[in-house]
Amino acid sequence: MSYSFIQGKRGIVFSGTTCAVTFTNPVTAGNSIFVSWDADPITLSVSTIADTVNSYTVGTPTCTIGGNSKLGFGYAFGIASGTPTVTVNYSGTLTLGQVWIEEWSGVATSAAFDGANATATAGSGSSGQTFNAGSITTTVNGDLIWGFGFNDGTQSAGCLVHGSGFATGFDDTANSGYVSEFQTQGAAGAINPSFATGTTGVINLFAVAAAFKPAGGPSTPAKGSATLIMMRKRLVGWRKRRPLKPAWVI
Repeated sequence: MSYSFIQGKRGIVFSGTTCAVTFTNPVTAGNSIFVSWDADPITLSVSTIADTVNSYTVGTPTCTIGGNSKLGFGYAFGIASGTPTVTVNYSGTLTLGQVWIEEWSGVATSAAFDGANATATAGSGSSGQTFNAGSITTTVNGDLIWGFGFNDGTQSAGCLVHGSGFATGFDDTANSGYVSEFQTQGAAGAINPSFATGTTGVINLFAVAAAFKPAGGPSTPAKGSATLIMMRKRLVGWRKRRPLKPAWVI
């Protein structure tokens, strides 16, 4: 299964109870929208995510550290074509709110969510510090493992980078200290997505990750994988147990 990051956009507000962002280009029908959000004060939560056409789910869990930011996510599958304005509705008045929206292709158009985790870590202020979102155990082969990292410290281009085995999705580090990453997981199982600091002065590190099932159903396990070997053993065992056809006497 092939997944692709199509486009991303960020919005920011310093008051009110909502933050809305409009995609720069029209989205493609059948794709997915992933929404990342930041809330200050941290006592706030997100009640709903909406646009005029698509249906969104507010994901869990969220994470917070340092008293200034709470980070979370949401998603919509099988989206309609157009140029939607995505609105994140908070539970109270914001001092600062940020929203990042991303369009992705290759995800199943319904019931695609397959697990998530979120962890906040105190930054050392040094370059090269690794931090993780926490373990996710997926249930099907070929999931898209998507996640984002964010920092509350010095925000500059490359301040955060994707983790080992991942590729960069939406890089907004120069503007907001935000970067998303992705990989295709060959076989279902546990995975703990990571990020790393790319510059010094980066503190209060946030990592949120989610798994999404592929369009067209699970992929076939790679040759030699444990999953495929087990399938073959079960098939051989079934053949051995199958009764012989009766012999006909004429």
